[in-house]
Amino acid sequence: SGRPVAGPWRVVQRIAHDQTPATVAAELMNGADALSLVFAGAPDAFGAGLTTATADDLDALLGEVMLDHCPIYVSAGARGAGAAALLAALVTKRRTLPRELHLGLDPYGAALATGELVALPIADAVAAVQSHGVDGTVALADGRPVAEAGGTPAQELAFALAAFAGHMEELTDAGIDANTAAQRTAMALSASQGQFTTIAKLRAARRLHAMVVEAFGASAALELWVTTQRRMLSHTDPTTNLLRLTIAAFSAAVGGADAVTVLPYAPDGRQLASRMGRNVQRLLLEESHLGVIADPAAGSGAVEALTEEIAAAAWAKFQALSHVGLKQSLMDGTVQ
Repeated sequence: SGRPVAGPWRVVQRIAHDQTPATVAAELMNGADALSLVFAGAPDAFGAGLTTATADDLDALLGEVMLDHCPIYVSAGARGAGAAALLAALVTKRRTLPRELHLGLDPYGAALATGELVALPIADAVAAVQSHGVDGTVALADGRPVAEAGGTPAQELAFALAAFAGHMEELTDAGIDANTAAQRTAMALSASQGQFTTIAKLRAARRLHAMVVEAFGASAALELWVTTQRRMLSHTDPTTNLLRLTIAAFSAAVGGADAVTVLPYAPDGRQLASRMGRNVQRLLLEESHLGVIADPAAGSGAVEALTEEIAAAAWAKFQALSHVGLKQSLMDGTVQ
């Protein structure tokens, strides 16, 4: 149920506003391990997002950030193809392959947010990163839009599983072997102030992911990216959000996240809110040592029982979505 190996998770800092190259570099110099580029129109942009339109603009934004040292996560929703092309142009301009790239191509999450299913060149992108030997993932099975809309943990996980299976089908139909397809597809889920529910949901995700991968005749560990929920935050008393975010980050770590993004606790004061998001995770890593054990919740009767309960409910909902087809369920409004 836990991560395959013990070790620190990755602190992924969100860049969702046009800002100076110095502030972007400061994120990495002061505690972040990776950057998440959130473009305008992405399901997790929440009304903000980067408006970068050219490779020169992106080059200027990233400034001194070295692609071969900093993992990059991309979130662009229906504009995923454009964002991928932008990254490719930047790589060409800098003549530097990224150390690790997570392109986040996700037509299902974008369709849930916009009501329109856009075709994204996922198979071509997988072939490209394979040919260049770039580490990371291409497709993303994202359950976070379900959680932000008020869905239950089982509904969020079921949607992410259905999206994962959809990506696997598309990639294998395009001639990509199942192991490569599984390795190049990540999953994104949310973490809330519901501590035990979040821990159990993430542990259940690894179990069910293993079942889906096995059904395709493959074997690959899940790459799990977790973001704290926006809908749990208070707008009228923002400082209390620091407590919610700390519990959510703790739960993501104990549940086995490979990468964690903590949203700003307040809409204003971006630098302070961004710094606190980093510091929450660094304290959990370096003072609480939460990354030392792969699955800290293993053996807890309450957590194991809740993991089983969420897994069973999510699997049943996943089967129902798969029976109809996720694309059809999105187009006829069933999921919404």
